[in-house]
Amino acid sequence: MMIAIANVWFKEHLCDREFVDKWVEPEGLKRWKAYVLGTDGGVDKTPQWAEGICGVPAETIEEFARLYARSKPVNLNVSLSMGRQFYGENPTRAAMYLQALTGNTFIPGGTPAAETGLPLGRSTAPSPRVDWQRIPGTYDPPTLMAAFK
Repeated sequence: MMIAIANVWFKEHLCDREFVDKWVEPEGLKRWKAYVLGTDGGVDKTPQWAEGICGVPAETIEEFARLYARSKPVNLNVSLSMGRQFYGENPTRAAMYLQALTGNTFIPGGTPAAETGLPLGRSTAPSPRVDWQRIPGTYDPPTLMAAFK
């Protein structure tokens, strides 16, 4: 589904061009975009393609992709449990790509690098607080949910 979201963004030019031009490595982006769009000889990873895999209607994926691209900040936290499966690193990679394509990396309320969903207190490394990078008083989840209905 995350790849289908990127597909919508590439086709509808919804990426944060300024952020991408400044911070995203061009050759890697070119290769990933070709993979997502199927221009590398593969399959075009459209919302219709994703619907058959994840069961979410293509129209819902498209609407969500547009909402996500227009919203700032977005914090996309991928659960650590995915990494415990074969190729489990790929959902985390896709999430990082989505955050970079929308400029939601290292901004207040965005995703600080790669979040894995590791619960606080389980790691020996210092972990940020839940409200890390959030500007106090600017986060209103019901507003975002209402916009998606």
